[in-house]
Amino acid sequence: MYNEINKFFEEKKVVEALSSYSMYLGDSPYKLPGFFSILPYGELQYGLWMPKGGMYGLVEGLIKLNQEKDVKINTSSKIKKIIVEKKSAIGVILEDGSEILSDIIVSNVDSETTHKDLIGINSKKYKMTPSAYTFYWGINKNIDSLTHHTIFLPDNFKKTFDELFSKNEIPNDLPFYISIPSKTDSSLAPKGQSSLFALIPCPVISKFSEEHNIEKAFELKNEVFNRFEQNDIDIKKEDIIFEKIYTPHEWKNNFGLFDGSAFGPSHNFSQIGPFRNSNKSKKIKNLYFVGASTTPGTGVPMCILSSKMTNEIIQEELHK
Repeated sequence: MYNEINKFFEEKKVVEALSSYSMYLGDSPYKLPGFFSILPYGELQYGLWMPKGGMYGLVEGLIKLNQEKDVKINTSSKIKKIIVEKKSAIGVILEDGSEILSDIIVSNVDSETTHKDLIGINSKKYKMTPSAYTFYWGINKNIDSLTHHTIFLPDNFKKTFDELFSKNEIPNDLPFYISIPSKTDSSLAPKGQSSLFALIPCPVISKFSEEHNIEKAFELKNEVFNRFEQNDIDIKKEDIIFEKIYTPHEWKNNFGLFDGSAFGPSHNFSQIGPFRNSNKSKKIKNLYFVGASTTPGTGVPMCILSSKMTNEIIQEELHK
């Protein structure tokens, strides 16, 4: 990927910025196939779209659409187990012990989480994308020195990606991403204030030699604000009036992300297309998948597209 992008740009920092997309694809830009350079091209050529009301606006839109179709939605109803009889999924058991029977089960947590934690069977092992520490901050002022999207690059780009992907370390010189959605949608923060999101990539839980915890999160938070100061960005910790932090363990326990991986299985050549987890289970009848762990892959647009693909598969099965 890096070499492909390097053919078109002379400025090293531009090449590095566009190659940093590889972080979310789950491998070093020096190892990923060159055709993934289509991702930064697509954003530069066609732009980015943002749901009204922020990313949760997409969730609210899906809820509204389902309610219009008389779909019943149970919130705060965590699934404890998928009921399987004679290698067929027939329903789910909720944490409160109640059962819901169904002819078809669609899982939107990672395939390995589904198989291991909800069914109790082994599944194919995938190389996973990194995990992440994420920070959600309410800032008590407007931020003029940053735009909606900002990528902070390390001084030694190759060394940083080697530390993250080959050595399974949190890089000493942090690469991180900052989003200020209130720059685009003023409804996402009170007047005169800002909503800010920070994402710092890190190794998945099982690969990290240290412990992922809130103390580590505060260390990384200090690093972020040090970089703000070094780059003359006028945001200080004292400006934070709201804070929520997710460590890799929150991503695993709250959202079913296997090993805390933030973006599902990596997109190396052996884990894309027909080599990726199928939208239809090959082990359990009537069990289907949507989300980053299945095809076409990671990212909100791809996850939404996976649900469309899975629906088409189910409809085809029903009308055989």
